[in-house]
Amino acid sequence: MSRILGYADRFSVAPGGCIKVMVSCDGPENFDADVIRVIQGDTNPDGPGYKEERIALDLGGPFPGRYQPIHAGSYGIVADSPVFNGLSSITVQAFVWPTLPGKGPQTILSREDLRLGKGFRLFLDDSGALAFELSVPDKESVRVSTGKPLLPEKWYLASGIYDATSGQIIVCQHPLRSYPRENDAGLTEFSAPKNLSQSRTAAPLIVAARAGSDRPAIEHFNGRVEAPRICARAIELAETRELVAVDDDRILAAWDFSIDISTDRITDVTANQ
Repeated sequence: MSRILGYADRFSVAPGGCIKVMVSCDGPENFDADVIRVIQGDTNPDGPGYKEERIALDLGGPFPGRYQPIHAGSYGIVADSPVFNGLSSITVQAFVWPTLPGKGPQTILSREDLRLGKGFRLFLDDSGALAFELSVPDKESVRVSTGKPLLPEKWYLASGIYDATSGQIIVCQHPLRSYPRENDAGLTEFSAPKNLSQSRTAAPLIVAARAGSDRPAIEHFNGRVEAPRICARAIELAETRELVAVDDDRILAAWDFSIDISTDRITDVTANQ
């Protein structure tokens, strides 16, 4: 099916001003354009009917058409840093408020080197349950899920933990409020290999998405993410109900989204910056 999609860079423009229209053609090699005055835009059958008139203005067409994909979904990206190079044991945490759990995998926090096949991600799996995945070269990735879908529009503390000494992985979703007859808390412990070290991984860290092979980011998180952080130690079970403190001597990064909230910058409040 051939389609033409377009949008303008602004909703209105004063006389003598400029307005840009971006067009994507899925099929047609060329397209024409006209300026139309909409006199009556109501298509209700009980109304007077849709009315328009074409304005006598030569826009210079036809124009060459090309397909321009629109990749929806926002995310935060942190450039690769030497701070993460020595990662062995690791704890990844964030507060999350999902809106569409169960609608495909949705990443909360990730750092993956696609070239080496190495990295980690904390995410919601296909069922909407919290999961943690670790990958290293030449081995199958290890993925652990709580198996309990999160409720939509409810706050949780999400934690993914790997102890490189014992090989234990812990995944915990802790609801900040409990609801009658809802069993949405989840905690899973799993014995994994001891050699899933994340050291010497060269990749940016992404909040609310993961890296894609043909585009910057995929598997975006639908909902809200708050206070993501990474700690270079495996926290204890008793600690999974709280965020790792910023003054923990092994914390590597803790982002506070309330800082510079009117900008597109996210700020790490640890000494590592």
